[in-house]
Amino acid sequence: MKKPGNIKIAFSLFKLVDSLLWAMLAAILLGTLGFFAAIGVNVFGALALAKILGLQSSLSYPALFALILGCGLGRGVLRYLEQYLNHYLAFSLLARLRDKVFEALRRLAPAKLLDQQQGDLLAVLTADIEALEVFYAHTLSPVAIALCVCAGVLVLQSIVAGTLMTLLLTGGFITIGILLPYLGSKVLFATAIEYRKHFAAFNAFLLDSIKGVREIILHQAGAKRKEEMSRRTGQLLSSSHQLSQKNGFLSALTQIILTGFYVFALWLAIKQYQSGLLSVGSVVLSLVIYYSSFGPVLALSALPGNLSQTFAAARRVLALLAQKPLVEPVVNGQDFAFKSLTVSDLTFGYQEHRVLDGINLTLAKGEILGLQGQSGCGKSTLLKLLLRFYQKQGGEIRYNGLEIEEINTSSLFENVSLFTQHTTLLNDTIANNLRLAKPDASEEEMEAACRKAAIHDFILSLDSRYESQVGLLGDRLSQGERQRIGLAQIFLRNTPVILLDEPTSNLDGLNEGIILKALVKEKANHAMILVSHKASTLKIADRIALLDGTGQLAL
Repeated sequence: MKKPGNIKIAFSLFKLVDSLLWAMLAAILLGTLGFFAAIGVNVFGALALAKILGLQSSLSYPALFALILGCGLGRGVLRYLEQYLNHYLAFSLLARLRDKVFEALRRLAPAKLLDQQQGDLLAVLTADIEALEVFYAHTLSPVAIALCVCAGVLVLQSIVAGTLMTLLLTGGFITIGILLPYLGSKVLFATAIEYRKHFAAFNAFLLDSIKGVREIILHQAGAKRKEEMSRRTGQLLSSSHQLSQKNGFLSALTQIILTGFYVFALWLAIKQYQSGLLSVGSVVLSLVIYYSSFGPVLALSALPGNLSQTFAAARRVLALLAQKPLVEPVVNGQDFAFKSLTVSDLTFGYQEHRVLDGINLTLAKGEILGLQGQSGCGKSTLLKLLLRFYQKQGGEIRYNGLEIEEINTSSLFENVSLFTQHTTLLNDTIANNLRLAKPDASEEEMEAACRKAAIHDFILSLDSRYESQVGLLGDRLSQGERQRIGLAQIFLRNTPVILLDEPTSNLDGLNEGIILKALVKEKANHAMILVSHKASTLKIADRIALLDGTGQLAL
């Protein structure tokens, strides 16, 4: 697929402005007036000097002094208001972008995000979106301001110094404000893309290293990890150096060319004075206008250094927003209250690898179906298909006789819950993590669920009990403790269908026995599928089905 060009990316970013267009237009107006005020300080100062040198002017010296003072103060006020509006626009749009990214993540979750590195997502949500501040605060308005200021200055120059100086100034504007930024974008773009790629990869690697520091130490893999960290740091540093070198070259080239235009303007003004085309006062005024007018254009010449990374970041953000979910949620289907589940001739595979082939099973309230099989045979995939995380490729999945594609996704989630073998907790209290399953849960309901999950006594041993913080990703708790809190969430949610993927994998025999006893007690009002490698866990199953590794299910 062809990647979008910078113009298309810029247009996509600009479309997000819509309701904040007033702020951008106000910033452009204030910025334009601000630059004219800055130019006015120099022009009125030069006019005072030119008057001393003999230029006829109706403005008195006190009037000129008042104009210089007014322009200076006006420049400060207008610049402040312009920057305020630009940053108000930028940060409002960044907040809007974050909303859109989180909306995209909700749309893509869970299936499409299973293979997405957390560090890469973190880079998109933080560094990449922050980089777009350059576009909204330092690109959109400055470009428009530069156009307005340049047009006004050219008119003023034509009045003061005539055609030749105006043409020379036009050439300077085009070279510094258009040709050099275009050259800069060509020189910097590929390097900026490479830098953002290395930056995101480094973020992902660093986050994984922090999360896995315990395992790295226990397995004595620190030296190898350090070596890889150094290699990735070197890649990032090399890309950063390349960007800096190219930025430095472009900045130096800009200053050299600008100096050339200044020298040529001085030469032309002197020649015109010698030819009698300009007076001394006109020469002074013309040169002051010339030298004072490149401020907004120089801002444009500096854009490629910033925009190269901005567009690289924007490409990653927009690519995430453009991703399509593996399955679209059903919103105009039917709701149901679970009575039975029937799976007929179900097939599914990843690319060319067939994982499930002609699966048939039934499930009703009051029974536990055990599911056994070697790693990678499709047990977890089957559970995810029952929640329509993926689109099945053949066969039928029917709840109460309704095809799964006909059931509203919200109703499906209200009836079916999934416990996975890797429990992830939010960096919050135990109580708030439990309330993810049931926001209005009372303390009594939470305690009852935790007793079933054999975690209540442990929670009471903590200083803050249910208000204890679990830490980032639950790292203050052991794997077994996190797993039992995850099971408590399942008990608290209390859906008719419960899918359990290795629910006791990290538990000792005592806690496993307590949880299995709770499951047996609960099964009268639930239908359960229990995936496990442990024979002791599967003893509570009414039936056991075996996935044999060929995609077939044997009951």
